[in-house]
Amino acid sequence: MSSKIRILSEDLIAKIAAGEVVERPASVVKELIENSIDAGSTSIVVDIRAGGMESIRVMDDGCGMSKEDALLAAERFATSKVQKEEDLYAMQTLGFRGEALPSIASVSNMRLITRDSASQVGIEVYREAGRRVRVSDAGSPTGTSVEVKKLFYNTPVRRRFLKSVGTEFFHIHRVVDQMALSEPNIQFRLIHDGREVLNVPKTDEPSIRIEAILGRETYEGLIPVEFRDETISLRGYIGRPTLTLSTAKSIFTYVNGRFVRDRTVNRSIFDAYRTLIPRDRYPIAILFIDLSPHRIDVNVHPTKREIRFRDQEKVYRSIHLALQSRLKAVPGDERISRAVEAYWQEKGVSGGIGEVTGVYGPTEGEQVERSFVFPEFSGEEQRGGFYSSLFPLGQIGGTYIVCQGPKGLVLIDQHAAHERVLFEKLRHQLGDAAVVRQVLLFPHMVEASQAEGHLLGAYKDELDKLGMEIEAFGGNTFVVKSVPQVVAGEGVESLVKDIIGELASEGRTLKGEAITERVLSIMACHGAIRANRILRDEEMQALLRDLEGIDFASTCPHGRPIFSEIDYPQLEKMFKRR
Repeated sequence: MSSKIRILSEDLIAKIAAGEVVERPASVVKELIENSIDAGSTSIVVDIRAGGMESIRVMDDGCGMSKEDALLAAERFATSKVQKEEDLYAMQTLGFRGEALPSIASVSNMRLITRDSASQVGIEVYREAGRRVRVSDAGSPTGTSVEVKKLFYNTPVRRRFLKSVGTEFFHIHRVVDQMALSEPNIQFRLIHDGREVLNVPKTDEPSIRIEAILGRETYEGLIPVEFRDETISLRGYIGRPTLTLSTAKSIFTYVNGRFVRDRTVNRSIFDAYRTLIPRDRYPIAILFIDLSPHRIDVNVHPTKREIRFRDQEKVYRSIHLALQSRLKAVPGDERISRAVEAYWQEKGVSGGIGEVTGVYGPTEGEQVERSFVFPEFSGEEQRGGFYSSLFPLGQIGGTYIVCQGPKGLVLIDQHAAHERVLFEKLRHQLGDAAVVRQVLLFPHMVEASQAEGHLLGAYKDELDKLGMEIEAFGGNTFVVKSVPQVVAGEGVESLVKDIIGELASEGRTLKGEAITERVLSIMACHGAIRANRILRDEEMQALLRDLEGIDFASTCPHGRPIFSEIDYPQLEKMFKRR
């Protein structure tokens, strides 16, 4: 009986390995640029045609290779960076697996021209489908040039999976951007079909490179972040909550200089922005994380785009703390804050709006259900900030507060503003001890489906800590015995249903702080003043005063903006004064 198990041919093995490393032309560009960086290059040129499907050429001025190394470079598992197993856990270079060049060569025609400083003449090695076809001397400056043509010509199925020229070029451009952001001391040029589309000179200032890659408008919306402890250091830039995108394409995270897509890192970023931006929006972040090579495993994915941390929770907590602390320190637009501060200094004024009532009440003739009470926050009240510099003029549509500011006209969404104030009050109470609850004189009955009842039971302890005492009454009926004080008098059933809907939309993936913030945001939304409620002058001033004393005062807990400003130059343009 013949054996069913056979050893694969070397040719087929090479193509399988190539499929793991080379997904598309952008994969080739990434691997070749990493080799150029490891070679100590100060200038890297990427020249492609037809989105890389016709040809890819990467040229550098690095250390180059000797003839012997050039002949071995495209052999499988040939590398200068790993000698023993321990080296895998002390990697300081980007490339190391010895798979990139042989994998690329096995699915293309590849020409390598290189010279090191010790050689008088360079060497050219030409391969077709991985097989060495020609070796000859070649004139070459110190450095290396790798040209790849007819990518996937011998694997037509994989070639058919490539997209349009525009799509493949987009992915290549993105790879070059990723590399250029992490290596500002290297000049990068990208040429497509003979036209230079990117040329960023080397610089000692990372912010200059960020502005060149992401644009001035995006750069001006970034704030620096830095964190360091005994095991991890972090530096970079993050976007203000008002600067968001519909995709995560502007999140650039690097670990020890290597661009990675790591779930732990991304989760820490998203959680830091959780109550600051809408759920369908993504922040901007360029973060460089450095830690001992012994604390990470980079050898978990053929393309090295994924890594494994020895202590994932430690990494999560460090990044989350660094970002939240920075976002807390810049609650609004820093440029506005600086302008406001300068304005009051010029006027010789210190302090803001005087003491006013902290209670939102109805206008005459309105039915009184309850008062809208603003929180008393501990700590010294900040003066001379953005909100205390505003003078309320009135309301539009009973929804937006119109204010005069030092730079122009400011509109404030009263519901979003009050929602943020209540959210911070609830979070403040929870941090001190527990959410202040209101025991209902007449407990409220709520009917729930079996699935909803299961959720209420599963989250019972968490809800109780947040002031919601809910107990099973029998069948699918639940009794609500208490609610947070800030929502007392509101529709209890609608509050419970909204909380159930929030929990159901996330399932049991929510834990700890995530549950807390999601539920608190719903409570704050139910307790906040609604649209079409007329406010007295002192009530509008009270809202501004309380916004001044809290963190993250530029967005509501759901990420919607609290204010919008029309400055004087815009007003002048509207009225054709300029």
